[in-house]
Amino acid sequence: MPISLDVKHLFISYIQAIFVNDPYLTWTLDPKTTKIIIGDKYFIQNPLIELKPSIIISRNQVRWGLHTINQNMDTASTTLLSKEDPKADLLHGAITINVMHLNESVAERVADYVFSHLSSHKDLLRREGLHKIHGLVMGEAIVVKGPTEKEIVNIPLTLNFAMFKQWKIVENIYNLRITTNLTGNQDTATLGIDLPEFGTGTLHEDLDYTITQPRTIEWINIPSGVEIAIDFIGNTTLYSRINTYDYTNGGPSTIELDEDILPWNTTLNGIIVYANTDTIDVGP
Repeated sequence: MPISLDVKHLFISYIQAIFVNDPYLTWTLDPKTTKIIIGDKYFIQNPLIELKPSIIISRNQVRWGLHTINQNMDTASTTLLSKEDPKADLLHGAITINVMHLNESVAERVADYVFSHLSSHKDLLRREGLHKIHGLVMGEAIVVKGPTEKEIVNIPLTLNFAMFKQWKIVENIYNLRITTNLTGNQDTATLGIDLPEFGTGTLHEDLDYTITQPRTIEWINIPSGVEIAIDFIGNTTLYSRINTYDYTNGGPSTIELDEDILPWNTTLNGIIVYANTDTIDVGP
């Protein structure tokens, strides 16, 4: 998962877990049935935040701690064959959790509840990859304008964190990752242009498919003789998802994924920085 998304996903999934079994403010993925909105800051433009208690998470500035030399993990693991260069470091930053509702007393009670959980369960978050949590602050209630200009009370919770991160530099420039594995005749199978001689390949946007709706993939040429694996980030949950489809004998011309693709960065599988070494000048 991309670094910026990984930070938000950790806190979003934690807070969603707090409310998923709550008898009064039960959170569900379906915005029509959920009793509380919990998501990324793009929800700020959704009129639902004027109707239901809402918890909106936004990431503040982050920086590398530079705790390792050149952030290198193990230079011996870099090979000419894989062209992968693994890195690791501590990521320092801050997160803001905005608790919002039309009624100030409701916003205060929900903010207290989340504040108490964050104060009590730091060890649980450390198990999920947070190296350090400190500086938890509950801010004062402020009034903000909602999407339809209604006044909403917002109570911000802020905290600082340090998170251990690993990533790789590899040769790939595509956001949505669609891979194919041979299940039929290799001479007629759709294997893309990467490694067809090994029975696997990668399909590329605007060459093999287009994204016509937030969760709809339309094939330019319908694949055949392969199993399709589609790797993406979910727009609501920020989970890394992999959907697989059997196209051994072909299949439908479109695929509906089980969640909308994150619109501004459809996917970066794992914590990976994609670089095209054919066009990027990396210097001497």
